[in-house]
Amino acid sequence: MPAIFCRERHVAPPKVSAIKGVAASTIDFLRGFVTTLICIPFLKICAATLLVFNGYQLAVSFSIYVMIYYLFNGNDVQGGKLLGWFGTLTAAATLAVIPLTGWIATRIGKRRTSLITISLSLVGYALKWVGYNPDHPYWLLFAAPFVAFGTGSLFTLMGAMIADVCDHDELNTHERREGVLGAIYWWTVEIGMAFAGLLTGIMLNASGFDVELKAAQPEATLFLLRLFDVGVPLATSALAILIMMTYKITEQKAYEIRAELERRRGKLGADTTPQSEAP
Repeated sequence: MPAIFCRERHVAPPKVSAIKGVAASTIDFLRGFVTTLICIPFLKICAATLLVFNGYQLAVSFSIYVMIYYLFNGNDVQGGKLLGWFGTLTAAATLAVIPLTGWIATRIGKRRTSLITISLSLVGYALKWVGYNPDHPYWLLFAAPFVAFGTGSLFTLMGAMIADVCDHDELNTHERREGVLGAIYWWTVEIGMAFAGLLTGIMLNASGFDVELKAAQPEATLFLLRLFDVGVPLATSALAILIMMTYKITEQKAYEIRAELERRRGKLGADTTPQSEAP
């Protein structure tokens, strides 16, 4: 789809006078790496992604423990069924959230949309705390659609915002560096996932959970498991909202940057008319 419908207008690349050696290429790569790491809008997008996605990844690892040992008193069959329903509903809601996110973003801007969707995920995490009710365990399903807003909209918006950052970066560096920006972005996501996996084991151990106790887990352990499951993504998502509130590339700014780049390239197009968004 991007290959067919992408509206990027290309200009002739500069001619390379000679093939660079390994040392020169390595120096250029390291210089580009450092340049990327001091690009503030890019760092904010990476930070927000790490907080929302990996906060969710870290916390969701505790859900099955809470369902089995808190909601169903050690019954792993009932806990597994609830986890299956919760996961299915979350996945279905995510499929609906993705196009909805795109529709909203084209009308009010990507930054505003990210603030709304992450805020809705906060509602979902808060509902999980209420839904962890042994008398009514399936109340937990009410939280699933709201939780889906955080993870479902994340890469839809952040991918588009990375494109804006590529323009911002070109404006400042006079180089087009989508490859470096994209590679570092996904590298940070992978590093975050690995770190979340490490922290999961550390936090599970810190909670005092002991599989040998089965249904006789201490009350303090069950409380910590719920706290980790709900509190971690609440905290990380709230911090992500604060970061995105300081993100300066609004829709209007993005169109202004694109217009300047087109003027610089001598290829000013008709589709660069700025769209309004309050800063």
